[in-house]
Amino acid sequence: MSLRVGTFPKAEHLKSQKQIEQLFQSGTVVKAFPIRAIFEYTDRQEGQAKIQAAVSVSKRNFKRAVDRNRIKRLMREALRYQKQLLEDSWAIEGKCLTVFFIYVNREPITLPKMDKAFEKFFKKLNQAQP
Repeated sequence: MSLRVGTFPKAEHLKSQKQIEQLFQSGTVVKAFPIRAIFEYTDRQEGQAKIQAAVSVSKRNFKRAVDRNRIKRLMREALRYQKQLLEDSWAIEGKCLTVFFIYVNREPITLPKMDKAFEKFFKKLNQAQP
């Protein structure tokens, strides 16, 4: 078993309803199957993390809560592991990246496949940096 590094502290959780609404109104959509991500660069407030993220899995595709929770846990784990790649290449002073990840596949996924999807997303995000 490989050693996983990185953290996903509470400060990096996207919880503000205002921020989420703003993100859905004016954010940019990136698709990296099986993930659809909406992201936006915003001004960073005092004490705010560089990256804030939220994850979502459709109840229509996964009726059982345990299935949805497992996929969300895998998404957070992949984000936690892969975000260091983004932070290393991303150096916009005074900006915060807000991201909302949506799982769009109708089938469950494994962690290695989820890692590859997040890797693909971060490559696309690095290309789309302002």
